[in-house]
Amino acid sequence: MDYKNVVAVAEKLSKILSDEYMLYTKTRNGHWNITGNDFYYKHKLFEEQYFQIDAIIDNVAKRI
Repeated sequence: MDYKNVVAVAEKLSKILSDEYMLYTKTRNGHWNITGNDFYYKHKLFEEQYFQIDAIIDNVAKRI
């Protein structure tokens, strides 16, 4: 891949990384602020999701 394409791919991946990090932050916020009768199930769901998003963030950052 030539330098021009490498830069273009890195720019697109940087935008994806930014979006994923925002989603991660919002998911953690949801995890920390759950209330109600189904607290436990939502708490576990958000926890699973932010672990998955964290892995995605790590992979995207490595590719950049």
